[in-house]
Amino acid sequence: MLAVIALQSMFEGLYMQALEPQGAFKDRLREKGFDLDHQRTSYPVGVWVACLDVTSAELYPGQPRAAAWQQIGYRFVEGYFRTLVGRMIASMLPFMSPKRFMGRVPGFITTGLQGASMTIDWQGANQVLIRIDGVHGSTSVFLAGVLEACFARMKLKGVHLEPRETGAIDSELLVTLP
Repeated sequence: MLAVIALQSMFEGLYMQALEPQGAFKDRLREKGFDLDHQRTSYPVGVWVACLDVTSAELYPGQPRAAAWQQIGYRFVEGYFRTLVGRMIASMLPFMSPKRFMGRVPGFITTGLQGASMTIDWQGANQVLIRIDGVHGSTSVFLAGVLEACFARMKLKGVHLEPRETGAIDSELLVTLP
């Protein structure tokens, strides 16, 4: 399996567009390997995970990782949609049905995470299981926040998202569409 790489667009969407960290928050991100003032084109996925944990502590102190990561995922989308890649994805959302969107999710994810393995398995007419392997066990929680924000932009109500950790680097997300 290839090592998973988090592309700069992920960091740009969250940290430059959505959050704009300053002071100690910015310093803690640098300590974990992401320097806002000297960015690289890609980072090991461990840097992304460490930065999400720093962000959790900064924005949602005292909350469980899952709750914080889901909220960060939601906020991430708003910033990501202001990046070049994100604008292309956002422009497609109003024209996609929920089922078509779900089919495109693995491709959208690879615009930010290279080397990640993501599969979708339809469990019925309105239910899909997304499996994410090789990234981090809490990735499905972050993805739940991302999808929640996308569905809000699509004006789709009544979606049920159930993230599950299945291992240290694997997870899954059960999505039930209305």
